[in-house]
Amino acid sequence: MLKLIRQFKVVGDIRNITKASEIIGISQPTLTQNIARLEKTLGVTLLTRNKNGIDLTEAGMTLYINSVDTINSYEKLISSVTGLAENKRQICTIGCGFNWTHTHIFNSIKAVTTQHSEITFNIKNDDTVKLQEELLLNSCDIAMGTIPERLVQHKEIAYLPVFYTHFLVFVAQNHPLLNQATLDNNDLANYQWITVRYANEPEINDRVYASIMPLNTIQFNCQSVTAALKLAQDSNHLIFLSNLFEETAKEYGLVPLPSSLTYKTLPVGVMYLTKNKLAEKLATEIIAHIHGQD
Repeated sequence: MLKLIRQFKVVGDIRNITKASEIIGISQPTLTQNIARLEKTLGVTLLTRNKNGIDLTEAGMTLYINSVDTINSYEKLISSVTGLAENKRQICTIGCGFNWTHTHIFNSIKAVTTQHSEITFNIKNDDTVKLQEELLLNSCDIAMGTIPERLVQHKEIAYLPVFYTHFLVFVAQNHPLLNQATLDNNDLANYQWITVRYANEPEINDRVYASIMPLNTIQFNCQSVTAALKLAQDSNHLIFLSNLFEETAKEYGLVPLPSSLTYKTLPVGVMYLTKNKLAEKLATEIIAHIHGQD
């Protein structure tokens, strides 16, 4: 079954049976038969064909998303067991938000990890909501991101807030709103918005955006900060970002609107399973480095 799931993941990665078969190293008919076996075993249809390749069904997308974690967990399990017998290197997986490489936080991760040449680090990106689940599934050792509210925290996880972040509205340097002495949400509603949102973001998050902007004024939803910033360049669009990206925004000629508009402040920090002593040690070092940069 795991072999079939691995092959399906490759198909999901590139959405093309022929190219996927070349990457896997088997014939296209064999791969097609294997996907059919997987569908029969699961009792669902996983993909449909189109003129450019294939599309994943709802069941196929669910399997694809979870296959990444399953394969990572399996490989980590095998590595940990064989490592005991062969005295191999330790492995540590650090998860952080899709766009954290644009912030100074990633510099601290880099500074600490490069000091531990005896450890192999897997750096993975995921939305900060899902990272907590990753810890519980042992597919992640350290999670960097927004600390969840106490009601949804787990006793098995250590939550270490490091600082607080707040959101700002960024615009091009020649934006008309910069000429206004005062601003309110009614002024912002007259413009099109760009948001940075991860794939499969829960619909409940729409409430957060709806409190700031009419949802029908969102023209672009981007998973990449870079793409969002490029779209906002030399335009009258508004972009809603954490203040962590303020320096990056400046590189694209964007500035925050005057702070008369206030938005929710969120704690950001490090999370790990309390039983994971390696993660505890590395998390402590990362936090110390972050504080040393303040």
